[in-house]
Amino acid sequence: AHLWFVPSSIVVHTGWAVTVLPKRFDIDPATVHVVPHWVSPFRSPDEQRTLSEQRRVLFFGTLRENKGVRVLLDAIERLPHDADLTFHIAGRGDPELERAVHAAADRHSNLTAAIGWVSPEPYADLCLAADLAVPPSSSCASRVALLCLPFATSPPPLASSRGRLPAPLIGC
Repeated sequence: AHLWFVPSSIVVHTGWAVTVLPKRFDIDPATVHVVPHWVSPFRSPDEQRTLSEQRRVLFFGTLRENKGVRVLLDAIERLPHDADLTFHIAGRGDPELERAVHAAADRHSNLTAAIGWVSPEPYADLCLAADLAVPPSSSCASRVALLCLPFATSPPPLASSRGRLPAPLIGC
């Protein structure tokens, strides 16, 4: 918290952060400025998006407890075996959650995992192959950066109010 008092200007990507930071850290709201993320499409606006035979759901992000990884794994566990869904979890983070994702992928043929850092190009490919994107959040507002690429590649975000809706999706 001490570092928030040092800069004369703080640049954030959302109006949500402009509202939250001054309250949370008791800083002057005039020092917080929004520079929105630029969303650059990875496909032509005229290109038709088609659904896969089996719907593919992508979860991408840092594997931490507040990101809803266990909530997603539990939901996958409870799906009927004939569900027309496949899941792909990509990212890295808490070693225990990485092991839980690997174990779930070993148990479920409809779940694949890419544990580790994913560079922008493979991430774009993952988004292009997905039918739905699950924003990683269950107890805090999701970072807008994690939503930009799915929006640029057009898989619709699938959000739940089980934890909390990511702030950028509220009102969408």
